Amino acid sequence: MATTTRVAAAATGVLLVLSALATLARAEDPYLFFEWKVTYGTKSLLGVPQKVILINGEFPGPRINCSSNNNIVVNVFNQLDHPLLFTQERDAAQEELVDGRDARHAVSDPAAAAVLRPRALRRRRPRFLLVV
Repeated sequence: MATTTRVAAAATGVLLVLSALATLARAEDPYLFFEWKVTYGTKSLLGVPQKVILINGEFPGPRINCSSNNNIVVNVFNQLDHPLLFTQERDAAQEELVDGRDARHAVSDPAAAAVLRPRALRRRRPRFLLVV
């Protein structure tokens, strides 16, 4: 009877360890889900009504706030009369300096820009290209 209890306790311990390992093995980066309805609309950008492309009724389109290694899923419903091309753009504040200093000061401060080597800023390439 003592042997049966020990075997049952050992089996329970093994199952507990395996379930803990399975939980740890499932860890992955978070997903962000978006649904975009792309249509034409009229907006007065400079006081004159113009035909523009709207995403969910907004111009400019929605901003995606994410961090490194986030998985982004965008469901695009194209209601335009032609194919639509999305690309990712980065501004100067998102560029990285090779030596690790903050890029915003180097771009906005002429004195700092003069000290930097011409190739000190490196641009990242767009990470996605989406044709709908």
